[in-house]
Amino acid sequence: MPLDPACTPDVPDLDHLDLERLRRRRGEKWQQYPPDVLPAWVAEMDFPLAAPIRRVLEEALACDDLGYPINPRPQDLPSVFAARMQQRFDWNIDPQRVVVLTDVVQGIYVALDRFAAAGEGVIVQTPVYPPFLHAVRDTGRRLVENPLVEAPDPAAAECAARWEIDFDGLREAVDAGTRVLLLCHPQNPTGRVFVRRELEALAELVLRQDLIVVSDEIHADLVYSPGQHLPFAALAPEIEARTITLTSATKAFNIPGLRCAVAHCGSAELQQRFESLPGHIRGGIGSLGLAATEAAWSRSQPWLDAVLRYLDGNRVFVAERIAKELPDVRFRPPEASYLGWLDCRALDLGSSPQRWFLEHARVALSAGKPSGGPVGDSSGSTSRRRGPCSARSSRAWPARCASATRDSLAPTMPLQIRDPEVFGVTHDSVTIGSRVEDDAGSVAASGKSIEVAGVGAAFVKGDIADRGLPEPFAWARALRALRRWQLPAACAVARRRR
Repeated sequence: MPLDPACTPDVPDLDHLDLERLRRRRGEKWQQYPPDVLPAWVAEMDFPLAAPIRRVLEEALACDDLGYPINPRPQDLPSVFAARMQQRFDWNIDPQRVVVLTDVVQGIYVALDRFAAAGEGVIVQTPVYPPFLHAVRDTGRRLVENPLVEAPDPAAAECAARWEIDFDGLREAVDAGTRVLLLCHPQNPTGRVFVRRELEALAELVLRQDLIVVSDEIHADLVYSPGQHLPFAALAPEIEARTITLTSATKAFNIPGLRCAVAHCGSAELQQRFESLPGHIRGGIGSLGLAATEAAWSRSQPWLDAVLRYLDGNRVFVAERIAKELPDVRFRPPEASYLGWLDCRALDLGSSPQRWFLEHARVALSAGKPSGGPVGDSSGSTSRRRGPCSARSSRAWPARCASATRDSLAPTMPLQIRDPEVFGVTHDSVTIGSRVEDDAGSVAASGKSIEVAGVGAAFVKGDIADRGLPEPFAWARALRALRRWQLPAACAVARRRR
């Protein structure tokens, strides 16, 4: 089914969202944490649906069209996917080689079950999307870890190092019992878009070691200019013949709850082995997911173009704000997707930066440890072992909140006790050993500690230093100020009273 170049659906206002409406959502993003926490921990956007997707869902519900989808193989979606691959990536594929799945993670589990036996090796390049590691463990396969390496980038010295494939380490790690390379391309969570030179070097090793490649390319539609996504299977026919490509519209078009993905099998032999796991074990696909995915890939590109421009602005804003307010946090703007990989090794935040930011800033991030990130000591030195050095955040939110919100948040940066009204407390000062409060909140100080509580705000406390509040408070304040990434004024739980 060809794409419709004349389709120009209305693009919704991406700046203004209704916080109460967001909090009514039943998905895990908005229900995992209490209402005073800003949820930035999962790769899910808050933007309104693309109009073509909304229309097909509304049309189905209007005629109560919730019956069984076409069985055993959806007729349209493989052709829609093939047309999109040709138009977006100049990759020509046979729709007959496309298998429709529930989600990409399901495809990873199926592939490991079919292409590696228990105890055989699976290469995973860390840090990586945690289900990669879970799949190897859960299926009883052997993890062959090939950590990405941090290479200084002279062109962007002010940013965190660029993550690159450690080819020497990979050659050393692969043994005769290694069967599968599990590739994340574009890479999650680092945001790398591997270029042809890197992919061809990887392909050479794959051929030499006779490996099957399972390539998760779900972030391919979220590459920023001037980067370009090159499907791994598109490198050469001999590479395609040993590659399972997994992808979905759910990430780029924000419809993960509809559970629909595809696997492209590069050869008939691969497809036969992949589909040898009975379909009823894999489970069926819902009709709404099929309809929404077809609408996304064939009629919703104008929406995605607008979202990408917005996300590009977000990544620039985040980089500038972190450089200004969190100079010891290393952050490299991603080349793809809307994840922020924050290197917190220079901070003294204990064993879990994620927990620290949750408790002190009331911002929910994802911990780095489950992704297999490196860890460092207080001086910032790096170890190859996995550990909690980093935190992952999502930037898929409105970046330009109401100007009043930005103005209101500015005073929270110093968080001087002389101006506690930024927490909704009107008193101008508080002395050691006393507590002042009103109907909005309270400020209390005793000994060497201070506690501030405000309207709907999280409890904030810490030691008092001679120069004022200690540095950990500055980190909480600064990250809190980054709420501008996402939410309208209604969410500012530490806003100035008018």
